[in-house]
Parts: sequence; C-alpha cells; structure tokens
Amino acid sequence: ILSKYERKEEIEEEIYCGLKGVKFTNIQKEINPGYFVTFVRASNDFTIAQFCQGSNGCILKFHPSMRRAGGIKSCDVSWLLPSLPCREILFANTPFELFLEKEIISNFQEWSARIESEDKNSQVILLTWDVYDKYIQQALEISAMWNNAIDLNLIYIGLFLEKKITLSIKWLSEFEKWKVQNNNAEIYKLTMHKFYQRRCCNDSLNLFTLFLEDIFKCTTPSLFDIVIRYTADIGLPFVEKDKFIEIKKIT
Repeated sequence: ILSKYERKEEIEEEIYCGLKGVKFTNIQKEINPGYFVTFVRASNDFTIAQFCQGSNGCILKFHPSMRRAGGIKSCDVSWLLPSLPCREILFANTPFELFLEKEIISNFQEWSARIESEDKNSQVILLTWDVYDKYIQQALEISAMWNNAIDLNLIYIGLFLEKKITLSIKWLSEFEKWKVQNNNAEIYKLTMHKFYQRRCCNDSLNLFTLFLEDIFKCTTPSLFDIVIRYTADIGLPFVEKDKFIEIKKIT
C-alpha cells in the first residue's frame, strides 16, 4: 500500500545491500531473475553495504529502475527509523504462488542481475529492471544521433509504442521541430504545474504528450491518463546519468 503512494518516479539514486560470505561464480544459474525469496533490505549508503559485506562477500547494487518499476514492490521505510543517517528501502519477496506455476515462472522476469565488478574477495552485482535491459541499447544509439540531447525515457516511450526504430526516430524528429514552432516549449512552462500535481515529473514526456495532443487532437483527460500511466504507474526506467553509459559496456 505504501509503495503505491510513494513518489518513486522521482527517484534518481542507486541503493545497496551488502551480503557477507556470498559470491557468485555463475550468476545466470545461481540467481533466478525476477525473484526475491525473502524481503531485501537496502540503503543509499554504500559504506553500510561495504560493512555488511565484510572482508569477503558481495554488494547488490540496485539501479533506480528497480525502485521505479511498477511491478517490483519496494518502499522507503526511513520514517520508521528516523535516527538513521541514511534511507532504508525494503523490497518485498516474490509472491509464493509464482514459484508453484511453471508456466508463470517461464514467462515472468521483472529484473535481472549481472556482475558489474569484482576482485578476489568481493563483487558488485548490478540489478536492473528488465525493461531497462530491453531498451537501453537502442535508446543510447538513438540518443547519440541527437548528441544525447533527448531524454532516454522519451526514446523508450517511442520505441515501446512504435516498436520500430525508424518510426520512433521519425516521431522524435517531428517532435523536435514542433518544440521550436510557435514557441511550444515555452508555452508548456506555463502549464507544467498541472502535470506536476498529477505526479508527471518528466518534462520531456509531458511536452511530448502536448505534441501528440496537437497532432491527433486528443482530449485533455486522455492526455493526463497516458502520461500518468507511464510515469507513475508503469514507471520510467532511465535516469539522467544513463545517457553517459558507454554502449560497449552493456552489450
């Protein structure tokens, strides 16, 4: 319940969980993607994770998409521990019934894990929402065409809706032209507070929906329904610093 009302769409930071005495040799076989067998406690303080890891173990590093994803249940419980100097986050365990249905298991994967770095005594395991993994490569390639000037989440929405890269690029090109026509980008600033009141905090996506409204003559209620759904309910996978990831590192 608390997770539903938390403004997770605004989250930009990574969080960490240290596991003492745990190291993976074949992460694809040793971690079942999408499943937390028990609740997981994490914080935004990397030094705490290092302390919990000890001299030998691993650190789970949660990309912000893990908190933004509508299907991954997590909640900030820091208000229960006001004396702590960091934020405490709890991830819910995966519902037990999913373990009993083989068909569901074969099709269900909310997140994945990979080794980001390691040495003799420790590992850092990066956890990302599966939507992030599916679209990051194409989003970065398209972003590079505009010198990283376009929000990755806007590119993701274009790819998600159109499915084909060529069509997504076409719509993004039309959108970039529309922004400078009739001072549309500046006009948006006069109405942006209406979006923010409805938890629509991504300016690029907000402006893009105004573009669609202008092109297709959508009604205002439909406009808000679309942007709220993708921003607050489903979730947007990317944060600002993702656009500076080297493509070769995620292939």
